[in-house]
Amino acid sequence: MVNVTDFRINSLKAGTFNSSDISAWRPSTFYLYSMPAGYTGTFDSADVSAWRPSTFLLYSMPAGYAGTFDSADVSAWRPSNFYLRSMPAGYAGTFNSSDISAWRPSDFYLYSMPAGYAGTFDSSDVSAWRPLNFFLYSMPIATFTVTIAASGFAAWITTATFQMRDNSLSQAQVNQILADFWAGFATRTAVGGTINIGGSNAAPSGIYQPANPPTTGLEYRYELLNDSQNINPTKKWATVTVTA
Repeated sequence: MVNVTDFRINSLKAGTFNSSDISAWRPSTFYLYSMPAGYTGTFDSADVSAWRPSTFLLYSMPAGYAGTFDSADVSAWRPSNFYLRSMPAGYAGTFNSSDISAWRPSDFYLYSMPAGYAGTFDSSDVSAWRPLNFFLYSMPIATFTVTIAASGFAAWITTATFQMRDNSLSQAQVNQILADFWAGFATRTAVGGTINIGGSNAAPSGIYQPANPPTTGLEYRYELLNDSQNINPTKKWATVTVTA
């Protein structure tokens, strides 16, 4: 048996890829993405539960590619980079943040999953994370639930990109996200960066204006961008996009 430690394929012309065939592998790096129309196969997380990859990418597979990805199967993983996104209609599974609370990813991408993909994300489950890039957006609102708990993101001082747009979040949830990032602003270490919580999410409350201290969503947004109090002037966010 050959143990593949670094596997990367994308944009091939044809073929079939089934995860059941590679369950005995133990790759550190795995890439499978952007395969052409007609490419076939099945990728099931149960087949790779014994893996411990540092980098895992599975995304942009063509119509008809099948499988199930459940977070319970990969709870023992500790990836630095995790990408699961833009899978075709019919790709199934459940992804719950409680299963991956022990992860400490630098890059986490879970978005644009098809209708029926299910799960629950609760920011309190990931409060100990310190990601550089976090993408969780355009998830199917009928089956995927997002909970924003107080202080869930308050310690995310290393984050440079935060995307939770188009999740149909309420005004209270949007306000809480902005409040959390303001709570951590004084000790923020990242420079510049982007927060995007717009799209189908509700607009934040209040008036866009300086405030000491900020108490509404739009006041938090103003201070994250402008820091009128000079609390951490070299670490202001470059963009904070919200619904108007």
